[in-house]
Amino acid sequence: RLNNLMTLLDLHKIIDRADVTSLSGGEKQRVALARALLPQPQVLFLDEPFSALDATIKRQLQVKLREINRKLGVTILHVTHDQEEAFMLGEKIAVMIQGKLCQVGSRDDIYYRPKTLAVARFLRNQNILDMTVEDIGTDGTLHLKNGIKLIASGTQGARPGQRFATGIRSEEVIVIRPNKPIGPDLQDNLFQATVTDVLAFGGTHTLCVKLHGSEVSVDVELPNCAMRDLGYVIGDDLQICLRKRSLWTIPLN
Repeated sequence: RLNNLMTLLDLHKIIDRADVTSLSGGEKQRVALARALLPQPQVLFLDEPFSALDATIKRQLQVKLREINRKLGVTILHVTHDQEEAFMLGEKIAVMIQGKLCQVGSRDDIYYRPKTLAVARFLRNQNILDMTVEDIGTDGTLHLKNGIKLIASGTQGARPGQRFATGIRSEEVIVIRPNKPIGPDLQDNLFQATVTDVLAFGGTHTLCVKLHGSEVSVDVELPNCAMRDLGYVIGDDLQICLRKRSLWTIPLN
């Protein structure tokens, strides 16, 4: 078993080192993982094991930890403040805020369907609107208004006049390309908007846009390849869609 772990964790090339202080941070973590796995635990608890490592080594060990989980079948409880790490590693994710367990679920449940405003904000949802139910459609959809009107998927027990926090992740906002046909799932929640700012974040850009005829602003995240094609600058007008199936709602009263 020791030999298998050494192979899995790439430890053979450092096994003969006499001076353990010469090990790099990543090598020390791989040795620590091997020692923890050698007794064949049913559950492995890791408390921010990669927090002190540089980005490249950190990513390598994250990938290695996924491989360990698949090959050895050990349950891993992994504590981290790094949200990207949590979503990369976790099959099930628990969100704790100020010592309180706020939501437990799959990656998609946590990321796209937050249950509380605290979780939504913790996960950096920028587009959160305070809306009121104007009507409930025959198909159960919520017709919401507050400066703008939105149609969102229904929530059991919703009633006209009820307030909802309604949000959509910035990468889920659809930019409608000019002179292109609009698909059937993009017919609702279409808005004309003006670009008020453009923010660059390495591999993505965020367009800050203001919806025409309202005070509502929305962040739109685009990959760099799309941004290069579209070429939007401050002052440009565009059409966006807040796609119904991408909206989440949280009752406020």
